[in-house]
Parts: sequence; structure tokens; C-alpha cells
Amino acid sequence: MSTMTFTLASPAGGVLYEGPATSLSLATDVGGMEILPGHASFLGLAKSTPIVMINGEHEVVFLAQTATIAVEPDDHGVTRVSVAAVLADRKDEFDIESLKQFHDKMHEALENHEDLSAYQVEFLQEHLDSMHSTIHLHTGKKVQH
Repeated sequence: MSTMTFTLASPAGGVLYEGPATSLSLATDVGGMEILPGHASFLGLAKSTPIVMINGEHEVVFLAQTATIAVEPDDHGVTRVSVAAVLADRKDEFDIESLKQFHDKMHEALENHEDLSAYQVEFLQEHLDSMHSTIHLHTGKKVQH
């Protein structure tokens, strides 16, 4: 069975996974995709996505928020997939309460936005929308605000 190298990292969690994978499934800003060994070079973005990593019979689901996905062959022709996410964790270890607290602080900052620039407001709103998706993915419930 052919494999590729997969790395998932975030500033808060460091390297969450680095090793072989036989397939990856995730959603980018332009739609869902499956990455297999030999995949063409690709660079994409994802606001909020589960990443299903399969290595043979072993499956791990990660949740990633605000991520950059890069797919490219290494010097030996092995497909290398790198995902750098602002927030990421294994789905079974995801701390939803911390995310909800962070969500509430961002929402409060947006409500009191008089001291923020237009760019900061847009940035916070995009991340808040992404958090809504992540919370919904994890809990199955829509966030009301």
C-alpha cells in the first residue's frame, strides 16, 4: 500500500501528527477533497474542517480551523502534505469549552468594536464565523449570537 507523509501543526499545539498516511479527506474553501499518494501539487485554504487521516486500517479525525494546506512531492517523489492551522486538535481530544470561551471573548470584542480598525473587525468576524463552524462540527449544534 502506497503512503505519503502528512504533517499537521498549530502554534498552540505544536506538531500534532507527523508520519505516514494512505489518504486524507478534508474541506477547503472551494470544496471537499481527498488526497492520495501521488496527488498533484496543491495549495489551499480552509476556515474550519475535519481532517480524516487514514493510515492502512488506522483512522484519526482532527479538527482544524483557519488552515493552509500544501501538497507537493519531496525530492524522492513521495507526496508530502503539510497543514498549518491556527487551531487544531484530535477530535477525540478537542476542548470545546475553551473554544466556546475564546468565541465569547471574540464576540464581545466585536460588540465593542469602536477601538478596532475595519481590518480588525473583518478579521475577527471571519474567525468568529470559522469558530461557529468548528463548534457546530464538534457538537452538532448551531451557535446563536
